[in-house]
Amino acid sequence: MKKRIISLAMSIVMCISLLCIPSYAVEMVEDQAIQEAENILEKEGFFLLSEAEYKKETSHSISGDIVITRDYVDKKSELFLIKDGTVATYVYADLENRILTRTDYIGGSVQVNTQEIRESVDQNERMTRGIRDYESLGRVRYRYANGSQYSLCGANVALASTVSNSGQYDLAGQYDDEVALAYAIVGFIGIPLGFAYPVAAAIITGVATLTGYVYSIKEPYYISAKTTTNNWKVTDTSSSSNYDVIEGVKYVITEQGRVGETYYDGDFWEKTAFTGRNESFANYIYPLLFNYVIFEIYDWSIT
Repeated sequence: MKKRIISLAMSIVMCISLLCIPSYAVEMVEDQAIQEAENILEKEGFFLLSEAEYKKETSHSISGDIVITRDYVDKKSELFLIKDGTVATYVYADLENRILTRTDYIGGSVQVNTQEIRESVDQNERMTRGIRDYESLGRVRYRYANGSQYSLCGANVALASTVSNSGQYDLAGQYDDEVALAYAIVGFIGIPLGFAYPVAAAIITGVATLTGYVYSIKEPYYISAKTTTNNWKVTDTSSSSNYDVIEGVKYVITEQGRVGETYYDGDFWEKTAFTGRNESFANYIYPLLFNYVIFEIYDWSIT
């Protein structure tokens, strides 16, 4: 009886092991494919655009190819579609200068398509509150240790917030794949490629119909975006020349009448981070101005 129990237990363990092996193997294959894709970018000369910080996302396309996006803090963005061991499509977006370029490498030939990223229709709102129209929100003070002595220092905090709403754009049409749809979305509403691609992939899988070799969105399907750019200026209360600026962007993408995903770029903090006396925010801005390691928040002054 004891041997039967042991045998049964061993059988269960072996079955579980067999079930786990394919999953582990798939993960290894995916990791290897992603690493190979990274090597392909380097081999084919697709180096980083600049020294600016960037956020990279790697995923599989619907057809199983590798998609890599790089979104830089200086408002530039790249997308690579890697197919059959080479870069098949390269998309570059300059969100500041509103230029979008797609390059396809097909059978030894190169096809380039360039378009302007559409300007927000809500220009009056943008002009009313320019990105440098700072609103003083108050001051936060810190108590810090300087040797055996304790002293106070402080930061004046101001915020410039710009909100722009894109128009509604109908995505009905035909697209080769989700990369093509992402290209169209960036052109319509001007969001980074790393945000546009997952939205495009979700729309393709959820709405589009595969007809022949293209994906068709036959019914009107509207998309829009609300972009909030927050620029914080923090200044040493005892020296106006000692200051720093923090910029972050929030994109809320709305699809077909429903609010979809919210994406953040840079260091985005809501206004309530200061007005609500958020200690994380106060601790975040302290090292931007001051070097003393031992410190604590002393008080807040909200205007």
